[in-house]
Amino acid sequence: MTDIKRQTAIKLNIKQINNSKYVQMQGWNPNYIEYNQIKASRINLIAVLLNKNNTALTLDDGSGKIECRIFNETKNDEYKPGDTVLIIARPREYNNNKYLVPEIIKKTNKKWLLYRKKELETIDYGSIKEQQSIEIKEETTNNNSLTILEKLKELDKGEGVPIENLLEKLNVPEADKHINLLLNEGEIFEIKPGILKLLT
Repeated sequence: MTDIKRQTAIKLNIKQINNSKYVQMQGWNPNYIEYNQIKASRINLIAVLLNKNNTALTLDDGSGKIECRIFNETKNDEYKPGDTVLIIARPREYNNNKYLVPEIIKKTNKKWLLYRKKELETIDYGSIKEQQSIEIKEETTNNNSLTILEKLKELDKGEGVPIENLLEKLNVPEADKHINLLLNEGEIFEIKPGILKLLT
């Protein structure tokens, strides 16, 4: 069974990304941006899609604008200008201009953009471990994540679900690691300390 390590996708807004220092690494080490003691090689961003073409999306979250460049076959025909999207992406820089290369693009509700703005005001970046990674078993990741999402949906009556309650109802090995992975990927949100809710 293979173990995989996934670098945490750091929650930042566009202004923070654009004002960060870009560091290019050698070999297989991932490039990253440095913001307030954090080295972010993956970014978790919620923004509004302003416009798009076959190779790029222009995003705006109210703090600034940034381009998201499509270098592979990521489908973007399901998104249209005006949509709110959650993006997990890797930062890049060309001619001193930052841009993002997406791993995940997901349409979401505009309310999460408003929530993210408030969330960013409370994040203590100095307390986040640099390049925190989550190690999980590759072969069981998808099934366990789906189980957690289904259970969270079942338990949520509108106000979210305490993490302890969710863990009590789950029969998933290393459930806490899978929950952290879902949080990093933007599948679920911690709307209050210890309270989880599905991204919808």
